[in-house]
Amino acid sequence: MRWLWFVVVLGCAPEQPEPTVTTTSAGTGGQAGCTSDRGFVRGTAWLPENLPADGARLSFAPAAGGTPIQAQADAEGKYEIELPAGDYQLEANHDTQCSTTDPVAVEVTACGSVERDLLLDLCFG
Repeated sequence: MRWLWFVVVLGCAPEQPEPTVTTTSAGTGGQAGCTSDRGFVRGTAWLPENLPADGARLSFAPAAGGTPIQAQADAEGKYEIELPAGDYQLEANHDTQCSTTDPVAVEVTACGSVERDLLLDLCFG
């Protein structure tokens, strides 16, 4: 029975991703002697049915107010952006008229790295 379960898991399409956060700070963000006041946010934007949100537009609004910083996902839905350290509200939308249901909180630390996958699950049309 256990082997059958294993085969079923490998043969199925992956479940839709849950938003995840992986933080690496340790003061250097992978850069020896980092003295920057900036950090990185990277991840993948997904449409329903596990399709990559190619070209998705992402908006990082500073929680303290100010002008949102824009980024765009590549053909595989992947994105990476360098931002000043601080707290942000992340939203995304796509040409298919899908977007994130709610803003996602992201904390960027100096010399750090945050991974955030998004599911654009609010779709119209």
